Amino acid sequence: MTSLLNSNIQINKTPTRVAGGPSVGWREASLPGEEQSGQGFEGVSFVQYSSDFAKIVSEEARHALLLSSADSSRNAFFHRGCVHVIEPMAAGGGHGNDDTRNEGEVLYTVSNPLQAASSSQLPVVLISRIRLQRNGVGDIVAAEWAKLRPPSTMTMPAGAIPYSMPTRNGSKSTLGILYCAQGNGSPGTSGLFYMPRGKPPIPLITSYYGRDFHSVYDVACHPRDGSLWFTDMCVGFEQESRKQPRTPCLVYRFHPGTGDLRVVADGLNRPSGICFSVDADTFYVTDTDSIESHGSSRGGGGAGSIFGGLGAGNDQDQDMQRATTIYAYDVLRRAGSDFLSKKRVFAYSLTGALMGIQCDAAGNVYAGCADGVEVWDAGGVLLGVIKVPGSVTSFCFARNGEMFLCSNHQLWWVDLKTEQERRRLEAC
Repeated sequence: MTSLLNSNIQINKTPTRVAGGPSVGWREASLPGEEQSGQGFEGVSFVQYSSDFAKIVSEEARHALLLSSADSSRNAFFHRGCVHVIEPMAAGGGHGNDDTRNEGEVLYTVSNPLQAASSSQLPVVLISRIRLQRNGVGDIVAAEWAKLRPPSTMTMPAGAIPYSMPTRNGSKSTLGILYCAQGNGSPGTSGLFYMPRGKPPIPLITSYYGRDFHSVYDVACHPRDGSLWFTDMCVGFEQESRKQPRTPCLVYRFHPGTGDLRVVADGLNRPSGICFSVDADTFYVTDTDSIESHGSSRGGGGAGSIFGGLGAGNDQDQDMQRATTIYAYDVLRRAGSDFLSKKRVFAYSLTGALMGIQCDAAGNVYAGCADGVEVWDAGGVLLGVIKVPGSVTSFCFARNGEMFLCSNHQLWWVDLKTEQERRRLEAC
């Protein structure tokens, strides 16, 4: 397994623009030097729509570009499945890292489907494994990047989360990664697959009582009972990678301990990203039906591809009469089971389609879009945008106020902490 090491990571201060009021069309303020140069800011920046955004992003926030394929292969290696985990070191391993507490810090991402060698073959999806190195004060100073081909039994992976599968005695296994596999033309290839570190993937569920899933795309783990909730989008058939769907686009709930599998939401055009609030009382799902994906684009990632378009497109890539919406549901407990009720529009994207979605501990909702990561409070009030060049297709939270952002061809690190918070953590 060959790898590429980037040890020239530059950490920059993240500037903030304040959007104007309705009388000026919510125009963003320019950053220093932009008006004179006529060029936009090339790094990460913040756009504040509400003063409460300052509770999330500090004036001392920083960011860094960790890896990029924009100037080389132009392949979108950082597209989906952004997962941050702590892995044990290999025996006798070492990275030359001054801070040994974080030697096992690893980030995983999934590529956009890449063009196969032959037009008769389906696109290829690769998994990136990025080992992060920090210095004594916790700054990321290097990223070691290796590209991995998924096992043949887990085709076209997409969304992913860290996961420890419960064992028969009730304990949890070693931390691994739970992948959504979109599958290929064969039966039983789309579903949820648990991949323990260093071992082949284990299929957890690959059909709805004998009826194949279509293109399982994103997954969330219920914070209280450990059930797995996942979306199934009917897009593989449009891309000629899957047979004609036997079910509509649905949201499912599966409990690995009991084997209970149920449909929990229908009536969505193209459900993609999902998450729970921290208290698990609210469930969020994004509907990305606006993405232009109709018609064949075999070969992967073309302008008409659902895989290339999701989260990467701007308004010109969308059918503006179709949904790009976050829906919220109440989670109700009835007869020992969870149900969803009171479906409501929570938010509508500012730019492009809504992709990955997550909540923070304060209940704020984050969603990857064509302009970066859009942030709302629990009441649906737009707080601000973490602006990222080239969109955000997947992201994850990490330790102590940090985020990793996938932007198709680029991988970014954002540290939202204040300098005081950083000093306090260094002293611990």
